Amino acid sequence: MVSGSYVLYGLRIASPGSVPYPAAVGSLSEFLPPTAILLGTFLILLFPDGRLPSSRWRPVDWLWGAVITTNVVAGIFVPGPLPEVRDVRNPFGLEGQPWLADANEVIGLLFPLYLLASASSLLLRYLRSGGEVREQIEWLTFAASVVALGVSGAVIHGTLFTSGGRQEH
Repeated sequence: MVSGSYVLYGLRIASPGSVPYPAAVGSLSEFLPPTAILLGTFLILLFPDGRLPSSRWRPVDWLWGAVITTNVVAGIFVPGPLPEVRDVRNPFGLEGQPWLADANEVIGLLFPLYLLASASSLLLRYLRSGGEVREQIEWLTFAASVVALGVSGAVIHGTLFTSGGRQEH
């Protein structure tokens, strides 16, 4: 990711002060990938016509909007070191509030439930539709399968072939 490279360049490679705010850019970049995933699952709920399947889905819609917002805000203010550069603390982190990290993890437990809700909305749309809408859903399902295989491969590779942050001497 570009922002990760920016923070490493600004804090490790370049001379101090040669790039502006490397720690701030690094801390803000931490919440961008999860937010993109969350918004992607949110858009699945609205696929293919930009509307909810029915008005009964509004509570799910509002809940997910609250979860995304809470995740982003909590992610910005989580205290502690930046994952990319362990010896640099989050400049936006609220050091007296360590519960933010726990709250962010608890919010993460809702993600599989929302993924299931989004997938079930697609299944309902598929069963109720025909023709062009079915084809659109089939293409989305194919693309999601390719992404899921790639992510699974990355997780397996990261689990089996990396040292998990340990350094061997």
